[in-house]
Amino acid sequence: MASVGDDVLAVLSGEESQAIRRAVDALTFATVVPSILANVASENPSPGVPHAERFQLVTQRFDVKNPYVSVVSGGTMHVWGIKKIHFCSPWHVGTSLYRLNEDMLKACGALLKQAPVVENTNRIFRALEWFRLAHTGSDETSHFSRAVMMSTMFEILLEPRDRREKRLGMTGRLNELTARTTLRTGTVQIGNDTVELNAVALWLNDFYKLRNAIVHGDSIDIEQLRYPVPGRDWLTHLDVAAMVAWEVVGWLLVSEGLLGRKAREEADWLSQQFGKEHADESFVRQVTAGIAGINVDAYHEDLGWTQPQSSSAV
Repeated sequence: MASVGDDVLAVLSGEESQAIRRAVDALTFATVVPSILANVASENPSPGVPHAERFQLVTQRFDVKNPYVSVVSGGTMHVWGIKKIHFCSPWHVGTSLYRLNEDMLKACGALLKQAPVVENTNRIFRALEWFRLAHTGSDETSHFSRAVMMSTMFEILLEPRDRREKRLGMTGRLNELTARTTLRTGTVQIGNDTVELNAVALWLNDFYKLRNAIVHGDSIDIEQLRYPVPGRDWLTHLDVAAMVAWEVVGWLLVSEGLLGRKAREEADWLSQQFGKEHADESFVRQVTAGIAGINVDAYHEDLGWTQPQSSSAV
């Protein structure tokens, strides 16, 4: 049961209901993406992933003294005897053997409890709602629609200032947010601009062009959603989108001081073991990723996005 406070039967206000919804969205995010990351790392999709329906919220109204329970779903109230009602799990909830990243979940929880609400709070939780919608398991939602939903998540997170050229703004913001010396880079033409982007932003450039083709009604083949890399021919752009979203949310939570708080101290200490007084900023980010529990280096390497790096990076 999901409740606010100690009284699990208390009537919830609209604000309290929203807090529960956001908490479940964070739980969905913190379980779906780690499962995808594990499958990519092991080169094995067989374990599957949980879908958003596994954590589906159902509004129930009942009293311990009343022999009936009512369930509100789809705008309709259904009333059953408490001895007759059954809550069945849909077929498409996905695997029950999922992974949970507690660092991410706790950081989202801390963000949810912050007062006053900071700018990133609404942005992150609105984005997580789109993530949940994109990761339902029902076959009634097409993968093309899921791609558009994930693109909307990136629009919210990366907030392109120039509405006329969203792709340029979003890729530029992502390039800044994910800046690492370990990443490969490339040059692309976006509108009238020629820009150099890291591998993460280059992927978003391609993904957003795919999104544009979908929403403009172009002829699209399902194979265009695939993102095959050696040993992982089953990988799709939707899988990559989930992993990139994980990194973006992770760095935004770092900026709020909710992830990797002791990273700089740890990075300085490690650097001092190699005779340096302070760590380079690139190494601070590397240690931050490890302490934060977002483990972005692993998926970068799995996707072939990294370049050879000397062992003396500290």
